[in-house]
Amino acid sequence: MIIKFETPVKENAGEVFKKFDLTLFKALKPFGIPLKVIRFDGCQKNHEVHLKIGIQNWTSLITDQQETDDRVFFIDEGLRIPFPLKSWKHFHIIFKKPVGSIIVDEIHFTTVVPGLEWVLKPFLIWMFNQRAPVYKKFFGEQI
Repeated sequence: MIIKFETPVKENAGEVFKKFDLTLFKALKPFGIPLKVIRFDGCQKNHEVHLKIGIQNWTSLITDQQETDDRVFFIDEGLRIPFPLKSWKHFHIIFKKPVGSIIVDEIHFTTVVPGLEWVLKPFLIWMFNQRAPVYKKFFGEQI
């Protein structure tokens, strides 16, 4: 299943990418989720992120990071993810615009039981909808 979120912001794409750091990562923590950062290398290729979510562990690897003429992006893939997830691939794309940029979170995920994605989808939408106000706070609201 794929879910996608777009947030226009005032800062340019290069500056936005530079600020994808531990401070922003912690600010993006969804409300009410017991999440502890164990390790955060950054957002470059081969960097890792290790989390504790409640009693479960999560490990992601940044499998790609590039800048092109129209975007800056990185991809994190879940190496160790909590049940009931089977796979997780999160595309972080920052599109360059003449003024500002657009931050896109695109998540591809599957579950161990086919069809369970539909049960998790509303929860993930709730979680990721909380990112837009954080992005606007960090990078300015585009008018």
